[in-house]
Amino acid sequence: MQEAWGKDSEWSHFSGKQPCGILKEAEYNVSLSADGPDVKIRFTTGKDADAPDIPDYAYGAAAYMYSMEVSDSATGKTLQTDKVRLCMDVIDTISFTDVDDDGYLDMYIIYPFHKIVSESDAKDLHNYEDYWYEAAGYRVWDDLNGVFVSMTEKELSKRREENASARKTIVVKEGDSLWRIAGEYLGDSRRYLELYDWNRELIGDNPDIILSGMELKIDR
Repeated sequence: MQEAWGKDSEWSHFSGKQPCGILKEAEYNVSLSADGPDVKIRFTTGKDADAPDIPDYAYGAAAYMYSMEVSDSATGKTLQTDKVRLCMDVIDTISFTDVDDDGYLDMYIIYPFHKIVSESDAKDLHNYEDYWYEAAGYRVWDDLNGVFVSMTEKELSKRREENASARKTIVVKEGDSLWRIAGEYLGDSRRYLELYDWNRELIGDNPDIILSGMELKIDR
C-alpha cells in the first residue's frame, strides 16, 4: 500500500498540499459466504494519484474516487470494474458485513470528516478519536450477477424486507411431505395441519399431496 497526499479545502489553514494522507492502492481478500465465492477486491486512485482532490461531498466528509476491480480469487477472472468513493487514509473505513441479511458479506463504508477549525486544534493530524462520521455507504453483493451494487439506505431497507419475506417460504422437493417440512421448519411435525392451513389454496383439498416445486409459506 502506498500513501499519497490529498487536497482538502476544509484544511484551509494549510497552504499547498494539505495533510490528508490517503492510500494509492489497497487490496482485500474476502470469502463472501461459508460456501464462497472468494473474491479479491482491489482499489486504486485515479490519474492524479499524487494529489487527488476531495470533492464537495457529504458536507465535508472525506471521499476520494477509486477504481474498483473485483476478481475471483481462485481463477483470477475479473468479475467487475467500477468507480467508488472511499476514504482510505489513516484508518480503514471499509468493513465487510451482511448488511442486507441474505447470507453474503457486503461492503459497509464510512466517511470521516476532516474539518479542523485552527492549526492549534490539530494536536495529531492523523488522530481520529474526536472525529465524527457521515451516514454510511453500501455496496451490496448481488450473487445472481456476481457484482457489488451501490444502494441507498431506502433501497437497503427494502432489500432486507424482501430477504426476510423470502426466508418465510420454502420450495417443495421430491419426496417432501407436510409432516417432514413441519418437523424441519416449525420444530414439530404435528404442526403439519397448521402448515396445511397456511397453504390450503395452493395445495388443494388433500394435505397428503404436495408437488415438487411448490412454494410453501412456513410462517403466517
